[in-house]
Amino acid sequence: MEDFKIIRSSNLPGTISIRERNKIYYGFLNNYSSEHTRLAYKKDLSHFLNWLFSSFENLSEFDIDHDHIVAYKEDLMSEVGDRTGKSFSPFQRFIITSHDFYD
Repeated sequence: MEDFKIIRSSNLPGTISIRERNKIYYGFLNNYSSEHTRLAYKKDLSHFLNWLFSSFENLSEFDIDHDHIVAYKEDLMSEVGDRTGKSFSPFQRFIITSHDFYD
C-alpha cells in the first residue's frame, strides 16, 4: 500500500512534521488487515481532512475537538439530505473513520 500523503503541509506553530504525520496515517490505516478496509478508510480520512482544511484554514488535524466532528457530521448530513435516495452508509462510514482515527 502506498504511503498516505497529507493534503497540505502546515506551518502552524506546534504542528508536527509531514514525516511524523505520514507515520501516524500509515499506522492508523495499516491497523486493518483488509486491503478493502484500508482503501475505504484512506478515502474517508482524505475526505475528512479536505473538509477540515477547507473549513478551518489555520487548524491542524491534530488540534481538533468535538465541535469540529459535529460540524463535519452536519455538513455530511446536509450533503446526504440533498440527494434523494442516496444511501446513508457512506455517511456512517465517514463518521466511523474519523472517530476511529481520533480514538
